[in-house]
Amino acid sequence: QGSPVVYAFERPARVWQAAGSLASPLPAAPTESQFGVSVAISADGSTLAVGDNGEASGATGVHSAPLVADGAPENGGAVFVFVRRAEGWALQAYVKASVPSAGFGVAVALSWAGDALAVGASSDGGDGVATAGTGAVYLFRRSAETWSEEAVVRASNADVGDAFGASLALSHDG
Repeated sequence: QGSPVVYAFERPARVWQAAGSLASPLPAAPTESQFGVSVAISADGSTLAVGDNGEASGATGVHSAPLVADGAPENGGAVFVFVRRAEGWALQAYVKASVPSAGFGVAVALSWAGDALAVGASSDGGDGVATAGTGAVYLFRRSAETWSEEAVVRASNADVGDAFGASLALSHDG
């Protein structure tokens, strides 16, 4: 069994052609990796977000490179943001929830320009709340080449098993 891969295609002259493939940037993708469980691309094709709700490091926040998985399933999940350069796709950000958030990366959405990112964490229980699986959506914004967390959204009427954030979309301007 090989590491998960995301394939990129482009359509420059009304014919689809391969534009490269992206493997998980984790040092050694564990068998639990779900790299590619969700993907989103900006309208101009220059920014690509790839979810991996099986990633298992205890890291939180936004980093420039992935950290070694330490098997911390309570904080499972990450999103990898790639940007398209002349030489191909390059990792721009390794995005984790700011608080432990199970299932982070199960869904991703990018704004039209690729500067706003929404990440679903449908298994999230919420800041110490005992209601497992209520879910959350984490919102990130890019300024220049730096990503930062902007907000965490939870349902006002959350209940066990709601899976809020299991699917999402962003408007044109995020």
